[in-house]
Amino acid sequence: MIAIVGAVLSVGFLLLVVPGSPGALATEPLIALAAWVVMGIVFFVLRKPAVDEMPEKELEQVILEG
Repeated sequence: MIAIVGAVLSVGFLLLVVPGSPGALATEPLIALAAWVVMGIVFFVLRKPAVDEMPEKELEQVILEG
């Protein structure tokens, strides 16, 4: 059920970036969204080697216990 709700919300969010749709984002929010995505990709690329080197047990502990 959670996955279905997530999928529906994802499709709804995609409608925000489609030009011409009733709820389409303006230029400034699209720029902010693009910057946020770029920052996420940079963070992912920089942290991936450290995460790959972590033992699986330690990784599970970090993910599940914070």
